[in-house]
Amino acid sequence: MMVGCGEDIEVPKLIKCNGCGNEVSSAGEACANCSHPIADSVEAYVEAQELARIRAEEERRLAQIRAEEERQRLAAERAAKEEADRKRMAAYKAGLKKIGEKPFTVSELSMEMLWCKPGTFEMGSPPSEAGRDDNETQHKVTLTQGFWLGKHEVTQAQWKKVMGTAPSKFLGERRPVEQVDWSDAVRFCQELTLSERKAGRIPDGWEYALPTEAQWEYACRAGTAPAYSWGNSIATSNANYSSSGIGQTTDVGQYAANPWGFFDM
Repeated sequence: MMVGCGEDIEVPKLIKCNGCGNEVSSAGEACANCSHPIADSVEAYVEAQELARIRAEEERRLAQIRAEEERQRLAAERAAKEEADRKRMAAYKAGLKKIGEKPFTVSELSMEMLWCKPGTFEMGSPPSEAGRDDNETQHKVTLTQGFWLGKHEVTQAQWKKVMGTAPSKFLGERRPVEQVDWSDAVRFCQELTLSERKAGRIPDGWEYALPTEAQWEYACRAGTAPAYSWGNSIATSNANYSSSGIGQTTDVGQYAANPWGFFDM
């Protein structure tokens, strides 16, 4: 049986009575249980089906609208990211042209910054390396832009000049500042950026920031593959560490630099 209402809706042979809820034949005239007219139950069935169809169509349209809105949002995000990347690259190239691919010194702090050229390296340790973590996976990483990194750790004297204090347990102007956390280090970079920008010593769009994990390891490995830049084993002549017997920090730069000139990495 077909009934016209928007789109044709097929009425099954058995439907629920609109009066008592019992199943009745849609071809009958009245419900045998409550005498409710079958035509009224058929009409109610058709209306319910039509309402379900309208709701489904509305949901489909809303889904299309939401999909289009999401497409536009993602497109806007991509465009904004591309524009931001374009500006960053323009600032990077302009600054690089101004400074040059060479070391420089933050004059107010006597802080030496070494240039790390773009490159590719194996990040992480190989499965055969002693002491590696089980959840570590060695993988190739490419750094498309060069960067500068401090030749030494930030000393207490340098930190104090920027931040006003130098929170450290083992005091010494040439010793590294060590009673600070990640947030403190970020703040130091921000304050140094503001100071150097005000003095006109860094290009527009540039800033001092903490290195990414990949940047740090790239500079630390300095083109080498062993566990350490000097080899696969460590001795007290290589670094100040738990087995050195020193028990405290020392002035920066007391041990040999890695092949790229960085100390204490």
